[in-house]
Amino acid sequence: MSNNPSEEPSMTPSQPDTDESPDALARVLDNLTDLKNYIGQRESHLVELKKGAPRTPAGKSAAAMASNEARSVGLIVLGVKEGPPHSFPGLELSDEFARKLRNDITSKVSPPPSVQIWTIHTGDNRSLMCIAVQGDGHRIYEYEGQPYKRIGTENVKLTRSDALEQQVSRSRDRNSWETQTRSGTTELLDPRHVSRFLDAVRDRQSTGRSDQEILSHYGFVSEVGLVSNAAVALFRGSRTCGSADATAGRRR
Repeated sequence: MSNNPSEEPSMTPSQPDTDESPDALARVLDNLTDLKNYIGQRESHLVELKKGAPRTPAGKSAAAMASNEARSVGLIVLGVKEGPPHSFPGLELSDEFARKLRNDITSKVSPPPSVQIWTIHTGDNRSLMCIAVQGDGHRIYEYEGQPYKRIGTENVKLTRSDALEQQVSRSRDRNSWETQTRSGTTELLDPRHVSRFLDAVRDRQSTGRSDQEILSHYGFVSEVGLVSNAAVALFRGSRTCGSADATAGRRR
């Protein structure tokens, strides 16, 4: 198993003008000394340390890290005995273990976050497994349909209502770019994400409003049916919907 990330190198994330990303962090933290300096003395909202293979799926931690509003890169390290001071015994890793771990994140976290996985050799055929993850700063990410957010050093389950409230709050707190409309309708949006939003609204409050009226109320769709940048950021998916009956903005 290679310990070299496949992307081009970038500047260290500790520099103010860094374009921080999982790939850039992996390039910077490619040795034990730099990793030790980066993680410091204890876990944080952006660093999670595990002594062995995770008892709970890594995807839960990844989803929680990706829900960071600041769009900061979260780091999960396996093979560290937490201190202080920390010790770094490492793990006996295999390509199969790495494949399963990556699959747990890329196939079960929704929407898929940016992820980079690499290893750092610690000696005697043992290595640390490092996982860098980054969300888009807009959405609350889910693992197997359950929303998570990292608060302090805990990966916390959120109710759908709480996740909805936080996503709407984030879209409203952004600058005017978020409310500007695009030259497209709700066909630009992933109907699955829109449907979850609408279901959460109706679970939270009894309303007889149509899909269009709810989306318009939250500033996601204009009166003439154009979607806002915030809607595209929150509800875009890996595919667009083209059929009329799949369009989330249809009137009931």
